[in-house]
Amino acid sequence: MSPIKFGTDGWRGVIADAFTFDNLRIVSQATADYVMKAGGPGQTVTVGYDRRFMSEDFALVVARQMAHNGFNVLLSEAACPSPATSFMTFQQKAGIGVMITASHNPPRYNGFKLKTVHGGSTTPEITDPIESAAQQMASAPVPDPDNLKGKITVVDFKKPYMDDIVSKVDVDLIRKVQGTVLVDVMHGSGAGYLTPLLQEWGLDAREVRGERNTWFGGVNPEPVPQNLIPAQYAVKSTGAKAVIISDGDADRIAAMDEDGRFVNPHEVFALMLMHLVESKGLRGPVAQTVSSTRMVTALANKYGLPVTRTPVGFKWVADLFMSDPNMLIGGEESGGIGVRGHIPERDSQLNGLILLEMIGERGKSLKRLVEEDLWGTVGFHCYDRRDLHLTEDVIGEVRARVKAVEPTSLAGIPVAEIDRMDGTRFNFEDGSWLLVRPSGTEPVVRVYSESTSCDKVQALLDEGVAMCR
Repeated sequence: MSPIKFGTDGWRGVIADAFTFDNLRIVSQATADYVMKAGGPGQTVTVGYDRRFMSEDFALVVARQMAHNGFNVLLSEAACPSPATSFMTFQQKAGIGVMITASHNPPRYNGFKLKTVHGGSTTPEITDPIESAAQQMASAPVPDPDNLKGKITVVDFKKPYMDDIVSKVDVDLIRKVQGTVLVDVMHGSGAGYLTPLLQEWGLDAREVRGERNTWFGGVNPEPVPQNLIPAQYAVKSTGAKAVIISDGDADRIAAMDEDGRFVNPHEVFALMLMHLVESKGLRGPVAQTVSSTRMVTALANKYGLPVTRTPVGFKWVADLFMSDPNMLIGGEESGGIGVRGHIPERDSQLNGLILLEMIGERGKSLKRLVEEDLWGTVGFHCYDRRDLHLTEDVIGEVRARVKAVEPTSLAGIPVAEIDRMDGTRFNFEDGSWLLVRPSGTEPVVRVYSESTSCDKVQALLDEGVAMCR
């Protein structure tokens, strides 16, 4: 039986290999034991799920195991975004929330994410003992329970969650957005959330890839350029002015402008910070992961806001939100962004509305916001990433090798410092950076770079890839 291990965000595995009904019952029982020890019997547990293959069946297995332990389970009536499960966990003061999803991973994966009573992702303080208990239980499979001490109630997660989202944006500003707006949900569980709402507010909004497709049209449901060709075609055919893009479980955001140019999460994060400070007059600390952009750092310095850098994984950002109520915004390279006043969670629905709010308030297209407002303030920044699909053994070798390197320059650019908070990040004297880091969710080594020159980015990525060979 494959070991159950929690990575950057939850436990994930290939369906029918590691991610099986037997393993799911084990990790559910280990979670139930933890929740029982922390709060006793009779607590509420929320269970949501995405649109992956058999996610609804996996969710029912979790719900039955939790009810068997005497918890009262609220089970989503339909596939929903991860932040909807997070919100319901917070609203219902649940002992734990479970989301069945593998987020942006390839279609053959599914996963098990945990959400705290605060509505944020769990940290290792919670997942480590659950993982340890699950691994100890692996030698004796947990049977499908034949008696349920608690009650399973099927409920609507969508309405209370969306009502809360709407209360946090200026609808009148969003109504000012001109032209067609596309919402590309990448066949994920964000389908049917933003589009009808925008239509209700009078916008010409249309959904792209809204039908369920458990193979996600042959790509990973991750909003990166190579996976967004359908959105580019839709922009050309409709003349859309902006595209809001979410990943498979609708917690991460990216965008596309009227030319079909990918507006990456770094740019979205920076634009949101500009809007919160310059248009809404808000202030407070900023958090960003080690794989995130210098544009946010530059803006925060301009505004006189403190910046904290964290390892990759929104759970670290969420932890800062929970410890400091004055936190303004926090985000990561993959498009997970959280803001003050919401649950400590990334949320593509809320963030998409905030981006549209900015477009409506400034009366500019998304392209002009990036080129005039953002780049006009912090200068042009180019970013790219390469993913190296390697075996676990090779990844271990790469991790050790890269950890030992101490170059004084790469691609002819002097190294200013080396940061090994999470992976190995080389910060260069000209402001460029290169990060080499094994993924915490799949057998991949990611190589990231940002610079004010796209040629420099590619040269640095070449250097990073060479370190992994």
